Amino acid sequence: MEKPTIASVVKQQQQQQQRNGPSDEAAEDTGVQLSTATTFVECFPRKVRTGGPHPHTIVETSSMNAVEPPDVKIRLAIPEVWIDNGALSCVQMEAVVYACQSHEQHLASGFRRGFLIGDGAGVGKGRTIAGIIIHNYELGRKRSIWLSVSSDLLYDANRDMTDVAGANYAPIFQLSKFKYGKIRDQQPNKSSKGIIFATYASLVGKSKQGESRLNQIIEWFGRDYDGVIVFDECHRAKNLCPKAGTTGSSMIGRCVVDLQRALPQARIVYASATGATEPRNMAYMERLGIWGPGTAFNEFGDFLEVVEKRGMGAMELVAMDMKRRGLYIARQLSFYGVDFDVLEVPLASEYKKVYDESVAFWAELQTQFTRAFELLSAQNKKTYKTAWTHFYSACQRFFKHLCIAVKVPMCVEIAKKALEQGKCVVIGLQSTGESQTNEVLEEENGELEEFVSTPKQLLVSLIEKYFPTDADEEPGSIDNMMSFKGLDNEDRRRKRKRQVFDFEAMEIEAKRRKLWEEGKYDELAEFDESLKKKDEKPATAKVESEGEDDKEREDSDDEDSEKDSDEESEPEEEETKENSDTSEDEVEEEEEKDDLFQALMDELSTDEEDEAEAEPGSSNHDTETEASPNEDREVEDEQPVNGEHDDTAALKLFFMDYNNKPNHDVWASRQRIVDKESFTESPKKSPKKSPKKLPKKEKAATNVVLKKKVKKVDKISDFAKKVSAEMRMNDMVHECTSTESCSSSAPSPFNNNEVFTADLSNIDPSDVNSTLLQIKDELLDRAARIGESLPINTLDALIDQLGGPEAVAEMTGRRGRVVRCKDGSTVYKRRNDGENVNLDLINIQEKDYFMNGNKLVAIISEAASSGISLHADRRALNKRRRVHITLELPWSADRAVQQFGRTHRSNQEHPPEYLFLISELAGEKRFVSTASRRLQSLGALTHGDRRAVAESDDLARFSIENKYGKKALGMVFQMFINPTSCVFRPRNALANIQFFKVSREHLVRVGVLKRVNGTICVDRENGTINKFLNRLLLMPVDVQNAIFDYYMTVFSLLVRQAKSDGTYDNGTMDLGSSTDHVTRAKTRVYQGTLSGTRFEVLLHRITVDRGYSWADVKATAQVHPEGLFLYGAVQKNGRVNPCFVYPADSATGSGIIHIIRPNTGRHQQKSTKFETFVAHHKQFANLDVAKAAWDLQFTITKDQCLHSYNNGVKHPATCEVGRRVRGYYVLAGAVLTAWQAVEKALNRGRGAHIQIVRIQTNENQKLVGVLVSPNVVQTLVEELGSHYQATLIKQY
Repeated sequence: MEKPTIASVVKQQQQQQQRNGPSDEAAEDTGVQLSTATTFVECFPRKVRTGGPHPHTIVETSSMNAVEPPDVKIRLAIPEVWIDNGALSCVQMEAVVYACQSHEQHLASGFRRGFLIGDGAGVGKGRTIAGIIIHNYELGRKRSIWLSVSSDLLYDANRDMTDVAGANYAPIFQLSKFKYGKIRDQQPNKSSKGIIFATYASLVGKSKQGESRLNQIIEWFGRDYDGVIVFDECHRAKNLCPKAGTTGSSMIGRCVVDLQRALPQARIVYASATGATEPRNMAYMERLGIWGPGTAFNEFGDFLEVVEKRGMGAMELVAMDMKRRGLYIARQLSFYGVDFDVLEVPLASEYKKVYDESVAFWAELQTQFTRAFELLSAQNKKTYKTAWTHFYSACQRFFKHLCIAVKVPMCVEIAKKALEQGKCVVIGLQSTGESQTNEVLEEENGELEEFVSTPKQLLVSLIEKYFPTDADEEPGSIDNMMSFKGLDNEDRRRKRKRQVFDFEAMEIEAKRRKLWEEGKYDELAEFDESLKKKDEKPATAKVESEGEDDKEREDSDDEDSEKDSDEESEPEEEETKENSDTSEDEVEEEEEKDDLFQALMDELSTDEEDEAEAEPGSSNHDTETEASPNEDREVEDEQPVNGEHDDTAALKLFFMDYNNKPNHDVWASRQRIVDKESFTESPKKSPKKSPKKLPKKEKAATNVVLKKKVKKVDKISDFAKKVSAEMRMNDMVHECTSTESCSSSAPSPFNNNEVFTADLSNIDPSDVNSTLLQIKDELLDRAARIGESLPINTLDALIDQLGGPEAVAEMTGRRGRVVRCKDGSTVYKRRNDGENVNLDLINIQEKDYFMNGNKLVAIISEAASSGISLHADRRALNKRRRVHITLELPWSADRAVQQFGRTHRSNQEHPPEYLFLISELAGEKRFVSTASRRLQSLGALTHGDRRAVAESDDLARFSIENKYGKKALGMVFQMFINPTSCVFRPRNALANIQFFKVSREHLVRVGVLKRVNGTICVDRENGTINKFLNRLLLMPVDVQNAIFDYYMTVFSLLVRQAKSDGTYDNGTMDLGSSTDHVTRAKTRVYQGTLSGTRFEVLLHRITVDRGYSWADVKATAQVHPEGLFLYGAVQKNGRVNPCFVYPADSATGSGIIHIIRPNTGRHQQKSTKFETFVAHHKQFANLDVAKAAWDLQFTITKDQCLHSYNNGVKHPATCEVGRRVRGYYVLAGAVLTAWQAVEKALNRGRGAHIQIVRIQTNENQKLVGVLVSPNVVQTLVEELGSHYQATLIKQY
């Protein structure tokens, strides 16, 4: 018998429903009626009556807005005149008030209580912090510490203090400017009071004599002093609590905790829009009093276990509980007017060809690695498991770069269209490829004649470093691992000080050599003379420091790199650092150790929970990101690559050609001309640059991707969708079928090489090394050839195609780049070349160029994702609307939110347009899936609603890392292992038996499936969602897309079934619908005691009247004259169940009808035609008969269930099916404090997820709490009495 497919099952269900009409009304009314309202609501301070209006609309999630904040009992010492002049808005004053009020209380442990500011970008956390410091300064607490992520933010701190209190109110000192030792001794008359500003990197620094910055500021502050300590951008300390399989806490996280514990009376302020992306990242927030003595959780581990077990609902509860206790506040700018869209970029046939060729090469590479390891293992009895982790990580990073490269043409076209529409563009990415560029630059002695291909460098580097050629060495040995990670710490220190190579000196020497070789001796003499004059001039910019200042810009693209498990840990280096002399300029580099190494170690873990979080090869520290410009980076940190790179084929594939577009000047965007309409005063215009002349070979190689001119549209997302559709149409001619593209009969390009196919089993031991060297050389040769068609560095490609450095403001952490000259040649230049500014200030200057309109395109990476404002500020000359294109989504949710916040801030002229570009490659969905899950977790923890950060359905549909995703994956594996036993057979290309077998072989090849004694089964280590999605990248395009399409089909069916069963966790919901009459019937207040501290919980009895009176339905019938009054079968007692039915409007969609009943109100029914429903019911003879039946059911079902109404016999009072007025119980108040009782009560019930509900009563009361099933209410009361001696103190 043929197995049913997913589509056939769904279709059968729909057809059955259409034949039988709607299900029985009683079946329709099972479960709790919940609805989803608006996620955000505009918010105003409820109990703070000071401060001026905020310049932008501020919103709060509905969940947090329903929480009543504590009463205000404190009076601020800030002079009223400063508040009245608008320096602090009412929104900022609310945060100042509650922070200062929280500081007046102490925890049970004796430590002073802290406060967490979770406001989003643009609300004004800087001024809020300034207000807190000023309040304490006015009360005589004149020593404060301000910690942040970058020394650049010192200027922002000065600005915020000046804006509120005026210039020179309180001196601000930079910690790195002091020598080690007592601060007061260095400036006796000045440093005894004021604000010490320090970065997290300087906080963990130590001198060679063992003196630490941490002890230095503790001594200055005073151990019993009660001043303010601000942890600005506190998410920097998030990795205090390591995950399973990692080797320890981060140094910064430990120093932050040590500072708090050493100063028990300090007034702690945590400030970050992304303070915790997941529960374990809250570990450093010890002063909030969520865990510890006097709380429901003795230790942080107990709290973490409960919250992770209960999921998103518990996270939302934590955020709301903190606000209720006056510990936390979280608002953000309104998203009104902001456009958000996700666009899938189609894959050109040429791209698929390159991708599939790369897959074939990696498959052969895997084969040769396997042969080599087996040969050496037979001799030295060693295992090479560690080396395989390096292999798969490099492989994933290789294909990730291919995924990004395919989006470059679309990104460029969208950017140019946005400029035509009078907008400006901000492009966000993470990978800059500086490491590979530096490697080639060193090999070529400072000269680069072509762009560097990052994927090629990764490929060649893996072969050179890890292909084994010596039986006495293991590629995974410590020496090789260290070479892969970078140099040893001692080598780093030594080579940092002697500077491995000076880019500027190399450029000068290259130019002198070129003039000499060309025989231009006179020009050479003039050039040498100019150098002498330049050396004689006094320095206009400060010399780049070799010490602390070089490391204080730590929030760079290298910082806190998102590893496979999205965490930092300090392995062997930690012990070394603690027991040796460690200078601050080394701390950042060691703190942000090589992400790849830990990522690969994570992939070896067999712990299922760790596997579920791991993301192998997410972003290599040295490859994916780069340090900020003033950090000394060594080439030795990267992987040197031999061989030349020809970018001709790369240009053909990944560059745009506009030769066929009439009147389109490719280089017009290079002109720094500002539209007069956009600015009140025009900035100075740069002289027009002459068009570049491309080399002849590159002209011939350019690829025509878009040939038609698309009409101008207002929304850039509409234009992008049209471009995407056009690209699909243009490529359909070249599209090959899935079966043809991956046929198993296709000959392998490596089979004709005897080196790759030779039998190594009987090789003489003396010939092992020479044989392996031959294979390695052949692999390097093939890698060089395939590298000719691989894409060039993404960042360089974007800048080159968008007009070059003259038109694009680059705000990244790299120090130099490859640029194209006027004659079409390429050359490496430092980023400040031609600019009268030091390299460490180049990002600030580039920002000014963008904000002044000199450059209308900005590209930002992690280095510019904190503290830089790029929005359409009313005070800036460039007021154009921003189009923010995300080309590469960060692994970390906090990074994503920080980057989005650059273009959406207060006082903006226009809200931005956000556009996510995602390729149609299934493997890239893996990166989006992780980001979506973490954004939901961030929203749950910081805003009490998982939709607060990732509200878009376009992004949420990729959230598959959950229990439904795991179950769907198991069904997919079962289909490949035993196709005849699978529940749902695929309907896509996998239905083809040949294609199915080829796809299964690819799953075996990449290690997701394996053969054991001839039987295929799942590899337990690689059978998790993350590993499955990772390994999809290693398959041909059509294969991975077909597998992922089938997976998503199964996943969608499981989610739909869960929603139908009422078991799907939708997050915080509203109790009742908009038409229901909601009333708080009764509230019981229970008072309990925990560690001597009293607390209260409130048990609300909520009634929801869902009924529709005859007057209401008569009014609806007048609006919808096409509707009919109908009834179904006559019951035994002669009663009928009346209803009013009308079809949905055409705008709503076909196949939807609206049904109104007297007892349950209005609801929609899908997949049922209006005619079908009418055919299965009877129409009332007249309205009088209908009215009588309607009024009867409306009256009786007020306090009786539908069974009693139909049968005439009363059912138990607990039955509420069909009852017009239903009752619910909601637990509010100190729920987190009474958690043990709540947990036991939930476990006695169905053990379901925690359901947070919001209630808006008709009396305009806002309530929020945990929904409690009626059958466990008594159990809950008993547990409250048992654990906390809780008694009923009042009810109302």
